[in-house]
Amino acid sequence: LAICGRESAFTGRVVGQLAEIKLAQGNTGDAEKLVDAQIRLYQTIGLSSNSRLRGEAQALKGDILTARFRFAQAAEIYALSEQTLSANRYYYDKVIARNPNRLLALIRTGEREAAAQTVPAVYQATRAFYGADSYRTAEAQALQAMLAASQGKDLSAFSDFSKAVPVLFNDAQAAGLDYLTRRRRTIIAHAYIDLLVDLHAGRRDRHLGVNGLDLAFHMIQALQR
Repeated sequence: LAICGRESAFTGRVVGQLAEIKLAQGNTGDAEKLVDAQIRLYQTIGLSSNSRLRGEAQALKGDILTARFRFAQAAEIYALSEQTLSANRYYYDKVIARNPNRLLALIRTGEREAAAQTVPAVYQATRAFYGADSYRTAEAQALQAMLAASQGKDLSAFSDFSKAVPVLFNDAQAAGLDYLTRRRRTIIAHAYIDLLVDLHAGRRDRHLGVNGLDLAFHMIQALQR
């Protein structure tokens, strides 16, 4: 700050890093305040509306809002990030569009078509790169399950959830997860529980050879550990 001053792009990046630290610590309130200050600073110094720095700051705010379960607001800010980075489409497509927090926000707000453009490709790419048994692959598969459930594809959703969830809640795999990853895991678990309850209510779980309520109960217990 002494070298660059309060109103500089460098200072904005420092503020953004502080927001990331607060988010990693689970202090989402302070994280949101910091990223808001970062975005205001970029506006004050006249940073280009198409700047990658502004797009990244907006995406970070989307991550924070997702962690706070404010999915509609998160989806809106991710859409704004896409507009900001329209001149840098390669970066947006490779990094922001594939952000699992963005994909969760899209699914939870009913933006199924937008999510469907990315989720299956992310799962296939993650599986190819990290292997079938990795935590990242399981998370991507769980997102695919959430998308299928939102589309009414119960069998596909159950199949993906039943393969992904044991990996996500494996103690060895889950050790050392950061706050944001754990929040995503919680969102995924709630979606799985909702599916199981719905399957049981419609007696469709019998066709799968399971008891939806029993599995939902075990999922709730796993969340409480």
